[in-house]
Amino acid sequence: MEKCKEARGRDTVLWRYNYYVIDSYSIIMSRYEMRMAVRHDCPFCEISSRYPNATFRVWDNFRTVIVEINGLGPEEMKFIRTEPIFSFDSNIVQESEGSVRFFVNDSRFVGTTISQMIKENDCWYLVPDEIRGGWEHHTIFSNSRENLQKLVEDIKSAGGEARVSSIHPLVTKGQWEPILPISSILAGLTKKQIRAISAAVEMGYFEEPSQISADDLARTIGISRSTFSEHLRKA
Repeated sequence: MEKCKEARGRDTVLWRYNYYVIDSYSIIMSRYEMRMAVRHDCPFCEISSRYPNATFRVWDNFRTVIVEINGLGPEEMKFIRTEPIFSFDSNIVQESEGSVRFFVNDSRFVGTTISQMIKENDCWYLVPDEIRGGWEHHTIFSNSRENLQKLVEDIKSAGGEARVSSIHPLVTKGQWEPILPISSILAGLTKKQIRAISAAVEMGYFEEPSQISADDLARTIGISRSTFSEHLRKA
């Protein structure tokens, strides 16, 4: 198997394994996913705490809000209509047994939403928001782990509670599908070599300009500079 070669330029690293090439069209990029539960000063959190068996799903485009509520009992179906947020400038657009969907015409009435804070921190998320038992549950993505950590700090600074269940890097593909799976590319490499390559990609060593020096990267993963360089050379 031909040695892995590092190539600068075209905003990528060029890896060659015989006929297999990952170039700028099928680059492995570092993105991050965070799963988090949030409780804050939000009418939906407050209302859902009073309906613990129900699941609220919220679509918010910063102008209007659609709220779908499932798992309501017969009496709860009656009481939910009396909640201030649904009795103020809102309409029932769909209703069935145990389920109701409201259209809230003025999103300002619901206060500052977590979705706004997510946007301000250069992150994006899966919709709809899901709220159960007074807690919002979010799956959030960003190109930077620091953005996700900053988001958590902002939520807490605003008086909210945040429980992060996981933050981990994602392996994503660019414009074209790769010819071979990643498992085939890494076949034959030792665990230490894979760890060195993974750390280099995650920490931006191969970016242009490089986001971390070889010395700092080697120190971060607990090996010498010469050992780190040797892992990359042998990979």
